[in-house]
Order: sequence, then structure tokens, then C-alpha cells
Amino acid sequence: YQRRVHGAAALGSLVEALIQAEDPLLLHLFMTAGVSVAQTVVAWLRVRFLDVLDWSEAVLALLLPLIAGPAFAAYHCVALLIHLRPTVRRSVQTGTLAERLRQPVGDQFQAARYQPLLYRLHTTYSGLANELL
Repeated sequence: YQRRVHGAAALGSLVEALIQAEDPLLLHLFMTAGVSVAQTVVAWLRVRFLDVLDWSEAVLALLLPLIAGPAFAAYHCVALLIHLRPTVRRSVQTGTLAERLRQPVGDQFQAARYQPLLYRLHTTYSGLANELL
């Protein structure tokens, strides 16, 4: 259990670092709302994405790291957060970001659409990912 918690925290930290590098405005929105990217990711991991993604996307989120390596869990979270950028922006304005991130995305998110981003993140940040994970 300790290793899993440590692993989830490390993954959350990696996602936060990747968001800072890839989309600083998105990280700024989270900070403005007082919501931690890392804690959001850890919460998603605790429920295995079942509260956020539809079934097929949740299965993909769980299988991708098993097939392609643990860093792909972080890359998947980055893709999901970038997908949610418009929702994050609206939720920051209404003060509901923390609640909104616990609600289902539904069938709107499809990781396959973000495949080029996933592989670019892997190519660019695999060294950092290996260090942190």
C-alpha cells in the first residue's frame, strides 16, 4: 500500500511538472483556484478513473501503463487535463473547479485523439519520467 501511495504521489508530481512545461496557463488556472494538479491526479488514480471517464476510456487508462510503461499514466493524465482546459477555465470563473474535476467527463474524452501528444511527451520527457517514477 505504501508503495502504491508513493507511486501515485510521484505520478501526480510528474503530471504537474509536465503541465507546467507544456501548458503553464493551465497550471496557473489550477493555482488560481487553489486546486492541486497532483492531488487531482492522485484522486483520479484512487478511483481508477471510474468516476471521471467512461468505461472504455477508464480501461485504456489502466492498460496503457501496463503495456507502454508507467510514464504513460502521466502522459494520459496530461492529455485529459489539456482536454479539460475549457472546462477548467469556466470552473475557475465560477469557483467550482474542485467539484467539476470529480464529475464524469463522459464520452467526450478519447485518448486516441491525443496519441500524437502522448508520444511527443514520451519522446521529450521519458528521462524525467524515469527519474521520478
